[in-house]
Amino acid sequence: MIKPDENKDKFLIFGEWNNLKVRVKVDTVSTWLNEDEMVNLKDVKIGEARRKIALQIHDGGDIKVALKNISLIEL
Repeated sequence: MIKPDENKDKFLIFGEWNNLKVRVKVDTVSTWLNEDEMVNLKDVKIGEARRKIALQIHDGGDIKVALKNISLIEL
């Protein structure tokens, strides 16, 4: 599992809508939270998965997630 550095927790705005951007290009995944880069990783298995999208949250107690305004843009 890949996690952002703990010092990046400050970019999350609790109790408000946050802007998450995910860019996947072949085997490289980059994420930004409220315009601040969080994670950049390369993964061969991701590069092999074509036309598949999954949104996931790991259980961490009383976590609630809501999504809105999702858009996909082909690179």
